[in-house]
Formats: sequence, C-alpha cells, structure tokens
Amino acid sequence: PSVVDTPVMFRYLWIGPQGPIFNGSRTTITTAQSIMVYNTTLLINPLNASDTGIYRCVGNISSNSNYIVASNNASANISLSVQALPPPVVTTSLYGSSIAG
Repeated sequence: PSVVDTPVMFRYLWIGPQGPIFNGSRTTITTAQSIMVYNTTLLINPLNASDTGIYRCVGNISSNSNYIVASNNASANISLSVQALPPPVVTTSLYGSSIAG
C-alpha cells in the first residue's frame, strides 16, 4: 500500500447574536493547527451588555485533491451572559493642619 499526503483546508465562521463575526475593533479571531487538531478562538474586548447571547462556531475541514474529495462539518454553541458591574465607589479623606495667626 502507498501513503498519499493530501492537504486539507480548515474554514470556520463565528456567528453571534447579531450575525457573522469577523476580526474588528473589538473582536479578534485566531486559529491554530497541530497534527489533525484545529482550534479557533474568539476574543471580544471590551465586552458590552449587547454582547449577551448564543455564539456558534461552524467549522469545515475539507480536501479536494485528485485522490480524495471529502468534507466534514462540525459546530459548537456557547451561551454568553454579560452583566454590568456596579460603578466603583471612591472615598477620599483630607487631613491637614492650619495655624491661626
């Protein structure tokens, strides 16, 4: 038997409450690959209350060579709830002395 080294492509799409997500001013999407393991990460910074909702990552691994035509889809859902923190309370005290004169 012979071994055929066939390149594969990994494609992904992050979908949030308002639709597809791409790299932007508040979002960063990264991917990493090791032997047969594909990872993608979505970072939202800063988070806003409007970011609350269901997030889904849809991935597709495919090969389209002369030897193999294959495709495999996978997806994962995560629920994100964003809550605003109460405003900080700052207390100041002034201590001093004065000389009457």
